[in-house]
Amino acid sequence: MARNKAVIRLLSVIGLVFSLSGSLYSAGSSAFSIGSPAPELSLQKLNGATFNLSSLKGKPVLLSFYTTWSDSCVENLKFLNSIDKTFKGIDIVTVAFENKASKTSSFLKKNNIDLFTLLDAGKESIKDYQILIIPMTFLIDANGMIDKIYVDFDDTVKESMVSDIKQLLSN
Repeated sequence: MARNKAVIRLLSVIGLVFSLSGSLYSAGSSAFSIGSPAPELSLQKLNGATFNLSSLKGKPVLLSFYTTWSDSCVENLKFLNSIDKTFKGIDIVTVAFENKASKTSSFLKKNNIDLFTLLDAGKESIKDYQILIIPMTFLIDANGMIDKIYVDFDDTVKESMVSDIKQLLSN
């Protein structure tokens, strides 16, 4: 049973990657990189209210995209939770690729994660932020420009994230 769930999840990820890879770099897609403006996000909070990323302009932001079924995402979120308690002056926004707020809320509670979370049930931000691997986290400066991009999560990403946040907050 557990093996079947793992296979279904793997196939879902593979399907997601293949479905996105064709449209991600199409003529309508605007490429971005470090130093370019962060694409606008307008998504639902867990309480159903709409949130716009641009409302945080003037403050540095750590923006992280995740799923509720990825172990790497859980570890990333737990680390971001500790970052949120350690560093003042940076807002952390997480985006769950999940259909139901109740499922996401349960997931966060079960894992003792207390972060500002948005839902992207339609996976609208995948194309705008060119996400092919999760978790994927963006450090956005106070001017709304992408400062750093972190792909997946491991000790190297942890160290880089802490160093980069310290540097951004010291400027």
